[in-house]
Amino acid sequence: MRTNQPLRNSFALWFGMVGAPFIWVAHFMIMWAITEMGCRLGVADARIFGIYAAHLFSVLSTVIALTLIAVSGLSAYRRWQQIRAAPPAEPPDTANSIGRAQFMNTLGMSFSILFAVTVIYMLIPVFVLPLCDIVR
Repeated sequence: MRTNQPLRNSFALWFGMVGAPFIWVAHFMIMWAITEMGCRLGVADARIFGIYAAHLFSVLSTVIALTLIAVSGLSAYRRWQQIRAAPPAEPPDTANSIGRAQFMNTLGMSFSILFAVTVIYMLIPVFVLPLCDIVR
C-alpha cells in the first residue's frame, strides 16, 4: 500500500489553510500598535529618510504580511496540484482524507486571496486619514 505524500505533512496542510488569517491578525495588531502607540509616544511624526515613521513601518509590515500570505497560498496551491496530479493508490478509507485535504487546500487558496486584499485595504487609511489627530 502506497501512501500519498501530499497528505503526510499536516503542518503544511494547516499552514496553507489558516496561515493567511493568522498572518492578517498579526498584521492587524502590528498596524494598531504602529498607529496607536506611535501617536501616543510621539514617534509617528518622526521622519526616516524624509518619510513619516508610521507610514514607513506600516508599508514594511504590509509587505512582510503579504509575502507570508503569498507563501501560505502558494503552499496550499502546490499541495492542491500534487494531490490532483497523483491520485493515490490507497483503499477507499483514505478517499475522505483526500477530499478533506483538497477542501483545506482550496480554502487556503481562497483565504490567501481574501486576506491579501484585506491587508492591502488596511494600508489605505494610513495614507488617506490623519494619523495622530484623534489620539492626541
